[in-house]
Amino acid sequence: MRRAFSMIEVLVVILILAILAGVMAPRLATFTALRVEPTARRAGDVLSIAGRRDRLSSQRVAVDYADGVLRMLVLLPATDGRGSEWREDPLAPPVDLGPVMLVSARLDGVELDTDQWRVELAAAGRRPSLTLLLSGPGEHDPWTVELAPEGASAEVRRGWSGQGLSAGAVELEEQSAW
Repeated sequence: MRRAFSMIEVLVVILILAILAGVMAPRLATFTALRVEPTARRAGDVLSIAGRRDRLSSQRVAVDYADGVLRMLVLLPATDGRGSEWREDPLAPPVDLGPVMLVSARLDGVELDTDQWRVELAAAGRRPSLTLLLSGPGEHDPWTVELAPEGASAEVRRGWSGQGLSAGAVELEEQSAW
């Protein structure tokens, strides 16, 4: 005697699975989005430390991004006594972006490579503006982290205001004639 599932039993199971998927999908998307804000704030901390160090000391500093990790570097005498070398600053912990994507990086409005870059902050002279745009997978409202040339700390805000564009550039969303 073979017992098989009836068509109604199969449809009920499919309906229950569809309801569960509908309830869980938005929660999973929100969970990923919740990781973007703390990552953006930690990236802002690294830029703020670099900005303060640049303002308050004569030591040369740089902000480095490679392999999904944002670091602050300091120029120190080489271990062999000849010249100097860039080393990671122990007071500024690196930020591993993880699932958060670096959508855009701009230096005085000029687009940087989103895979790898290094920005050296000259102890003397004008410091460039550094703007990072971070987003989670499937997220439509990114986070902006910006270190202004005259600022001592980075500004972290939700959304993209278009600031950091080069002179003469037009933000298309704001200038739309539609």
